[in-house]
Amino acid sequence: MPGLDGTGIMFEPFLKVLAPEIRTTVISYPSEDKPLSYQQLISHAEGKIPRDRPIVILAESFSGPIAINLLGRGMPNVKGAVFCATFARPPYPFLLEFTKLLPLDQLFRLPMPDFALGKFCFGPDAPDSLPALLQKAVETAKPVNIAARFKMLADIDELSALRKIKIPCCYIQASADHLVPSNCIEPFREALHDLVVRKIDGPHFLLQVKPAETLEVIYEFVNNL
Repeated sequence: MPGLDGTGIMFEPFLKVLAPEIRTTVISYPSEDKPLSYQQLISHAEGKIPRDRPIVILAESFSGPIAINLLGRGMPNVKGAVFCATFARPPYPFLLEFTKLLPLDQLFRLPMPDFALGKFCFGPDAPDSLPALLQKAVETAKPVNIAARFKMLADIDELSALRKIKIPCCYIQASADHLVPSNCIEPFREALHDLVVRKIDGPHFLLQVKPAETLEVIYEFVNNL
């Protein structure tokens, strides 16, 4: 389940390191000109998640709370969940409230400067191909949809659903995450008593910058289920 762009395009580096026998379903959110509400995104994701076999859900960043909402209701064929650089409540609540007043759909049409991508998204050691991949994801998703999802962040609160999750869960935390602060893990620690926590040295976009390292953690978690 993807980050804020919602396209699944940013999973490309991670999918390349997966063993060929691993069967995957990449969830993507609609990119029409009329953005979906948070509840509509939840319903859309629910309809795309396979129900015909045992699965493990991997939810990155923006999709973390959506996965929490669904798992809190109970999904019998989901045997485990991996949360990567994500949150159950707003990461920066006061700042996010302020951004509701900004013309984000116009701002997301502008190319992000390389220094900002390096600082907040990819870190200094990222492959040169990632900025172009992110630009492709933004263009595919359409800025109006990304802006709408960004504004949703201030109102997200899935703490009650988090407490209802009964399956094994793993939280992968980025050591140099400048988008999701380190304290976002605390609700997971408090609600999920058997939570497996792994920290990887890297930026917010761990699955893109450190795909092999994150995959190793996921394999370890899945093999212990």
